[in-house]
Amino acid sequence: MSCASTDATRPQLVVEVATDLLPVELVRERPLFSESGTVDTLRVDLVGKDGVVREFREFAVGSGAAWPVSFGVPDLGPAAALRFRFRLFRGADATGARLDGLSVVEPNPAVAIDRVVDLPVPVQGIARVRIGLAGACLGRPPSFLGTGSTCVDGEHLQAAFSEGVGLGSGTELAIGTFSPALERPCEGEAPAGAVCIPGGLMVMGSEGLARLAAPNVQPIPLRTVSVSAFFMDRTEYTVGRYLAAVRSGGAVSVPPLAGPDALGIPCTLSTAASAKDLPLSCVTSKTATALCAREGGRLPSEAEWEFAAQGRGQRRVFPWGNSLAGCCTAALDQFLVPGFKPTCPVAPLGPVAGHVDPERCAEAVDVSRDGVADLGGSLGELTSDTLVPYGHAGPAGIEVDPRSTVKGLGVLRGGDFSTSRPAAAVGLRRAEAGGAQAVVGFRCVYGGAAP
Repeated sequence: MSCASTDATRPQLVVEVATDLLPVELVRERPLFSESGTVDTLRVDLVGKDGVVREFREFAVGSGAAWPVSFGVPDLGPAAALRFRFRLFRGADATGARLDGLSVVEPNPAVAIDRVVDLPVPVQGIARVRIGLAGACLGRPPSFLGTGSTCVDGEHLQAAFSEGVGLGSGTELAIGTFSPALERPCEGEAPAGAVCIPGGLMVMGSEGLARLAAPNVQPIPLRTVSVSAFFMDRTEYTVGRYLAAVRSGGAVSVPPLAGPDALGIPCTLSTAASAKDLPLSCVTSKTATALCAREGGRLPSEAEWEFAAQGRGQRRVFPWGNSLAGCCTAALDQFLVPGFKPTCPVAPLGPVAGHVDPERCAEAVDVSRDGVADLGGSLGELTSDTLVPYGHAGPAGIEVDPRSTVKGLGVLRGGDFSTSRPAAAVGLRRAEAGGAQAVVGFRCVYGGAAP
C-alpha cells in the first residue's frame, strides 16, 4: 500500500550532539590536548520525571568521524516533552551494570559530562535540535530534586533541564576546543636544576589501586583537575645542596637528622664527599618548606606532584609508564625491613637520578614524561597538602590547583627504597608519620604560570 502525497509527515525529533572534548582516537594527532580530556562513549537515556531510565542507547564516539552524533526519535507518543539524559565519558572509567536484563556501562560521575534535557515534542514535521556537552560540565552530575538542575556550560552550571536547547538551534561546539585541556607553557626561565611542567588537565587518582590500600596508604578516587604550569626540581633535594644552603644562608631551625632515625635506618646527611649527591632524608616538612623558600620555591601540592608523575594527563600507572618496576627501574624494595624480605638485591640508597640510564636497564627507568627523576622510588616525597580523607566530598566539577590546608598529617607521594614495587603507583598517597624519617625526602617546585 502506497502513501498518498497528501499524507502529513509524521512528527519526528532529530537530535544532534556536539562536544568540545576530543575523541580518544585523535589524541596522537593532537599532542597538546590532554588525554584526560578524551572520550569514546556516549550513553543516551530516555528517562522519566523521577530520573528512572525508560530506554537507553550507547554510541561509540572515539573517532572524529562519529561527531557530531545524530539520532532520530520517531515514536514520540502523546507527551508534550521528552526527557533525555546524555552522558559522555571514557569507557575505561565506567563499570559494567545490568538494566532491564541488558548489559550497560555506568560512567563514573566525577569524570563524565552528565546533562539532562527536556525536549519539546513537535506537533508536526521534523524538528531538529542540537545539544552541547561542554567540557566545563565534567564532574557535575544533574540533580532530580524539585524541578531539577543540570550543567549546560561554564556560564550555566546549574540550569533548568529546558535551558540551552531549542528547536532548530543550539550551542555550537567543536571537538578538541576545550581550552583547560590544552597544554599551557611555563612563563619565564626555569630555576637551576628545574624543568617546566606545562599546565593542563588531568584525571587524578586511581580507583583500581584499592587493593593496595593499608591503614596509612590510600588510593585516590577519580577527580578532574586543572593544574597551572610550574617548574619542578629534576631530582630530589640533595645533601650537597643542603650543605651549600647552610653555608650561604645559615642553619635552619630544625636541621635534618645526621644519625639513624627512630627505626634505626641510616639518614643520608654527612659531610663526606661521597654523600653530596645522595637525596637528603630525615627532614621534616617544616624544614623542607623553609629550604625551598630560600630558593624562591615551595613544596608541591599533591595535584602538582601527581600531574608531573602521571605524565600530565596521560594517566600513567607509574611515572615511567604502566609496567611494574624491575629491580633496575627504580630504587624500590631494596632495604631489609624486619619481617619483610625484599624482592630486589639489598643495597644502600644511592645518588639521585641513579636509575635514569636506559643502557643500564633493559626495562623502563624512573624518569617522567618531562625528565623528572625518582618520582617512583628513592625516597617518599613530602607535599604541601594535609591528609584529608577522600571520603569527604570535594567541590563538584573541575578543581583548579586544589590544595588541602586543613590541620593534620602531611602527605607523602611516591615509593621509597624500602617499599614494595607496586607502592610506586602514582595514584597512591601515604600519611607522613611525623618526625624525621630516613625514607622521606622532598623536591621543590616554583611558579611558572602567567600572572
